[in-house]
Amino acid sequence: MSHYGNWEWGTQVASSIYQHTPVTFYTPMSNKYIDQYVKRLRMRQGMILTSIYETKFIFRSKERPKAYFLVSDQRPGNVRKALWVDFLNHDTPCSRGIENYAKLFDLPVIYLDVQRVNRGYYTVKMHELCVNPILSEPGEITLLYMKMLEDIIIKKPEYWLWSHHRWKKTRVISNI
Repeated sequence: MSHYGNWEWGTQVASSIYQHTPVTFYTPMSNKYIDQYVKRLRMRQGMILTSIYETKFIFRSKERPKAYFLVSDQRPGNVRKALWVDFLNHDTPCSRGIENYAKLFDLPVIYLDVQRVNRGYYTVKMHELCVNPILSEPGEITLLYMKMLEDIIIKKPEYWLWSHHRWKKTRVISNI
């Protein structure tokens, strides 16, 4: 998913739609009270929230099958590890988290396109991005994801969260 449409809506309905246990990853907020409040809101309908710093443990769990939901259009913390792509006519650093997890645990990647139909009504279309991530080239899944997101934003830009300062960072060029 991305910060497009009403991504929070997904945390509220996922457990009633999917047969798998819904799990999403989040970056803990520095204010522990706000962090706990947001977690409580997102978990009240059965979504499991896991800190991005604890993800390897959840993937190795052998309990009921899980569906992992990642929102990945935020700027990466470390631009040196980012994949730089032309996104909305800007040189943009992209997190490789989805691709890394998909390859590491051999999980297919499906993009959930959340679209507003009317006030309080949304649709979700599932787009298969990669069935066999292990066979994909480095950066391929991230590029597919960013291209899908870009196409969606161009059609209806008003539903994308524009406030994440995605273009504050510049590419680091090494003299080595």
